[in-house]
Amino acid sequence: MKKTLLSIALIGSAFAASSQELLNENFNSYPVGNLGTNIDETAPNQGNWFIYGTSAQKSEIVTVGTNDNGLKLTGSATSGTRYNTRYLKSAWNKRTAGNNVLFVSFIFETPATQNASRNSFEVNIPDSITGAPLIGVSFENLTNKLTGIFYDSLKTSATATVGTKTVFSQKLAGATDVVLENGKAYYVEMRLDKTTGDIYWRGLDITGATPVSKFNIYRTQVKKSSGVAGFEVIARSGNIAATATTQATLNTASTTFTIDDIIVKARPCYSYDVKANAAFSYASGSNCIGGSNLVPVLVSPTSTGVFSTTATSGLSLDPNTGTINMASNSGTLKGDYSVKFVTVDPYAPASGSTAAIPGACEDSVIVNVKILNCAGIEENNVSSYSIFPNPANDFISVSFSDLAENKGTIRLLSADGKVIETRNFSNATVETFDVQS
Repeated sequence: MKKTLLSIALIGSAFAASSQELLNENFNSYPVGNLGTNIDETAPNQGNWFIYGTSAQKSEIVTVGTNDNGLKLTGSATSGTRYNTRYLKSAWNKRTAGNNVLFVSFIFETPATQNASRNSFEVNIPDSITGAPLIGVSFENLTNKLTGIFYDSLKTSATATVGTKTVFSQKLAGATDVVLENGKAYYVEMRLDKTTGDIYWRGLDITGATPVSKFNIYRTQVKKSSGVAGFEVIARSGNIAATATTQATLNTASTTFTIDDIIVKARPCYSYDVKANAAFSYASGSNCIGGSNLVPVLVSPTSTGVFSTTATSGLSLDPNTGTINMASNSGTLKGDYSVKFVTVDPYAPASGSTAAIPGACEDSVIVNVKILNCAGIEENNVSSYSIFPNPANDFISVSFSDLAENKGTIRLLSADGKVIETRNFSNATVETFDVQS
């Protein structure tokens, strides 16, 4: 599964600077076979994994590709539940101040074929106080449905409950369920902002050469204060206990679930490993009305955001790209303008709107732009100087006649409109520029 995820892993690592990695587990250092034999949590097994549950289930290290291992869970054909946990409470409590966004990603494989097993498999981050899942997903073998689960201590959610009155399920396609295919590999991201309570799920089918989006959904303010206990993978038999009016539904078959490449981080930002950088400049095009458009160049090309200006008229600015349309501005609209860029969260809420990155992760920069009416130069001023040689390979000179102004500014531009040099002159007859570079 490692090779398939390479392109996604590279995207995620672009900002790896100030987030803290709490868990990075690929199981490659473990020998193939049982994860461990201790199943009552009295002692850790390989890699400090704790196992709790019945012996009817299995937790095994298996080969999933060339030089690549994974953790395969086998559910019970009868009854019982098995928990596989890596405890992270200490690491989370020692995180750097401000790293309040929990980021989780992993890959899992669905069973090769679907059978009559009622087994379900759950991946979640348990709360350090209640043990309830702060955020997670649950896969049900009988239906192949993947469902989001979360703990809402504010009790603001209206979805159906799971287990207790404060644990809720979330359809990952909004109003409909996400149904997965057998024998495929899927990449899942989960995020929880401790400060705002916002949670987010994202999923990709990574079986083929090109990842295919399966779901992308966001919820606001479900739990504002969370303590992370660890990372948990659970195998459930699927038995349904009898009630006063119904008979028990018993499981009669088992199936498997394989997980790999687990990452857990404490981030400073909801969408980034470091604060987004809003710095930019206009380095393409000329500043002349009627000339080529001015296009912003971001210091961090991966930053997303919105451009704006305080000008009530005169500046045709694209808020999404920051491009200034020089052709649409008339000659009377020359002057000085300010353009502001504010970083925003590239992961939009389910409604499709765009939300600003919360707190310290929002960044903004203002750049001043001067628009010139280059077509308005008087003829006698144009004839008051000459440029030689033109074209030039090494040096170029500007010679002034007696008609020239006593002082002014010369801006040397490249063929694509970039400013190479700006020089002020006073009572000069010739100014020479080195253009060899």
